[in-house]
Amino acid sequence: MRASPPITNIYCKHRLIHMSDTTEKIKELLPIEEVIGGYIKLQKAGGNFKGLCPFHNEKTPSLHISPDRGSYYCFGCGENGDIFSFVEQFEGVDFVGALKILADKAHVPIEWQEQGSGNKNDRLRKVMHDATRFYEKVLVKVPKALEYIEKRGIANDTVTSFRIGYAPNSWRMLFDWLTKNGYTKEEVEQAGLIKAGPSGFYDRLRGRVIFPIFDVSGRPIAFSGRILPEHEQVEKAPAKYINSPETDLYNKSEVLYGFDRAKQEMREKDQCIVVEGQMDLVMSHQAGFKNTVALSGTALTLGQLTRIQRLTNTIVLAFDADGAGLRAASRSAEIALGLDMEVKVVALPDGSDPADVIIESESKWKDMIESAENIVLFYLHKTYDVTGVREKLRYAQSNVLPFIARIGNKVEQEHFVQVTSDTLGSTPDAVREEVQKIQFKLASGNNSEQTPVKESTVTPVRSRITTLEEQIAGIILSRKDDVELRQKCESIVDKERLKNLLESPKTEKYVYEVEQLYSPEVIADEAKNLLHNLEQEYLRKELEHITRSLREAEGRGEQARVDQLLAEHKTISQKIQH
Repeated sequence: MRASPPITNIYCKHRLIHMSDTTEKIKELLPIEEVIGGYIKLQKAGGNFKGLCPFHNEKTPSLHISPDRGSYYCFGCGENGDIFSFVEQFEGVDFVGALKILADKAHVPIEWQEQGSGNKNDRLRKVMHDATRFYEKVLVKVPKALEYIEKRGIANDTVTSFRIGYAPNSWRMLFDWLTKNGYTKEEVEQAGLIKAGPSGFYDRLRGRVIFPIFDVSGRPIAFSGRILPEHEQVEKAPAKYINSPETDLYNKSEVLYGFDRAKQEMREKDQCIVVEGQMDLVMSHQAGFKNTVALSGTALTLGQLTRIQRLTNTIVLAFDADGAGLRAASRSAEIALGLDMEVKVVALPDGSDPADVIIESESKWKDMIESAENIVLFYLHKTYDVTGVREKLRYAQSNVLPFIARIGNKVEQEHFVQVTSDTLGSTPDAVREEVQKIQFKLASGNNSEQTPVKESTVTPVRSRITTLEEQIAGIILSRKDDVELRQKCESIVDKERLKNLLESPKTEKYVYEVEQLYSPEVIADEAKNLLHNLEQEYLRKELEHITRSLREAEGRGEQARVDQLLAEHKTISQKIQH
């Protein structure tokens, strides 16, 4: 089983304790079936649990969870570990991130004690944390920024919760403050907070409302800065939004703004609302739609959608109704449909974004979310606004059929073929033929991003000897005090082979397999049967070897060798019979 890595001591409730004490305390408070059950649906399997593994594609549950051992094992892909390794893998965080998530869930407050300078990423996380505090403190001193935030409808509690701040309209205020607090120029630059200019380094974000972007465990890793409206009116106005560059902490193709606080609601509501901007997300959460995330780029990426799909298979796209917003929705939908996700679209009024709708009426936003249409129907209904039969067909060819072509479920795909043919006044055969043409192009072209192919896991077939050896190893590992069993095994299995089995990285798998196959009441008898069967298999293998050698000796005319092998063949055959 993958062990949780050792790291520095921590302060817990103002008392210095060792990391192992903290992890064990969290494990005591959080049963593994509850932790994993919070991410995926589990079903009882005897004294254990099982469910569909989130780490590879499957239709039959192969992930097994043992409450007694506090561990899990997937027979499909081999992933295994404890609650910390599961959260690391599922959430895409390091051990420290998993510790924070689980400590919060267990209500175990922790405060890190620094030892030395720490590694590079630890220092970057700390500088981002302190930069966030700096922006928060500046905000309360800038009336124009507070006035803008209030005008946009953001409540004070929301400002505090999302740690919204303000970057002063000064060239080096953040840089100077951070360096005075012990950070090097290189660290501040590597965090993406400053840029090099002709006269030296200067703050990247200036005169902007700051929205910290957090990783999945709630740690700030980047910033998005929104310029105040008064600066938008000047000639050569700067960009409305400026985001942090990519750093060792921030990969915009993987990160979704608000994902850290939306993931639980996404699981519970089985739906993820996707908006374009930070303001849209903050207002959506404030209105009670906490299953909302926001883009970090122009469209959803395969990595972001894969992360969402672990929590829900339904996305609701609420992008601006302008050309850019619709293009982003289309690109996002193409990738999502390739993952067999359900894609819906919110019909926003022209010229409005979600934040505008919510300020006007939260109930209107609620109605829009509830009435969101399937992506195919959303674009299909737009053909009503297109004049001319030929123009309608061309519109559908470009904007409707590509989505139908990417739907993996054939029944669902056929449904939309029928609906489309009815709407266009065509025939299902004609629509189906055009859809197949698109599918052929997708299959033959380079469409790895638009039409992701789900990987399949092929497990090699084990020989009978290997199967028996691994099951026996599993029994020994689960009955470590059974000296007699161990000695019996050593009398049959080669000692070096047995040692390798008991020290294999697959030991967790061996134990899980035994638990699934044999109940505690019969495992002692089953061990005897397995050893007997294994001994028989070893003898058969030896007999096969003797038979091959006998044929070779006969072919070479080596009579003495033939006689010896015949005697050995007779002895082994008698052992097998008895």
